[in-house]
Amino acid sequence: MATAELIYPEQDFIDALAANGITTGNCTAETIIHLKHDTRTTLSYAGLAKRASFLGLAAPGSLDNIRWKKLEKQIFGEPFYKQLLRRRGRR
Repeated sequence: MATAELIYPEQDFIDALAANGITTGNCTAETIIHLKHDTRTTLSYAGLAKRASFLGLAAPGSLDNIRWKKLEKQIFGEPFYKQLLRRRGRR
């Protein structure tokens, strides 16, 4: 059994995507960002993307070379702890 399987079981992963209307070949980078955020999984974005690709839920190559943290910031904004650190640095 792979470590990723212990952290986020494959069937739970498939079920979470299916609950959001994701079927074969239509998983996007934005879907992965929302999935990680909603489930609070400790798997990396790259790990989730590899699993989606392996299971055929994403089009081949569609999740390659994604700047995950930049996309996360675009979708959810800057995390509160970074805002706080930046404010403290200005004083």
